[in-house]
Amino acid sequence: MAAVNEKLGGRLPLVDPVELTPEQQDLAASVSATQLPWAVDAGFEITSPDGRFIGPFNAFLHHPEIASRFLAFSAAESRYTTLGERIREIVILAVGGVWAAEYELYAHSLLAA
Repeated sequence: MAAVNEKLGGRLPLVDPVELTPEQQDLAASVSATQLPWAVDAGFEITSPDGRFIGPFNAFLHHPEIASRFLAFSAAESRYTTLGERIREIVILAVGGVWAAEYELYAHSLLAA
């Protein structure tokens, strides 16, 4: 399981939920309340089988002070964009492809379908 978990974190080690700081706990609660239902509805995973956040959600936990601001920016971009939903997802996939961002390609390919 450890080898699988490490791959799910990309270049960063997966953060152990039992070792979260208060700031990380707040962010994890916020992500669970807002991003998890969205991911479940869309059909992709944001946690490993043992409950650790994966992909960008794991990276967010490494710097919750930055992540909370990024998530607010992302929500505003999504809400106020002039792009249609399908075009927006295609743009995300194109950028993800250039950067070889495996998790983004996985999650957003389901959203663009």
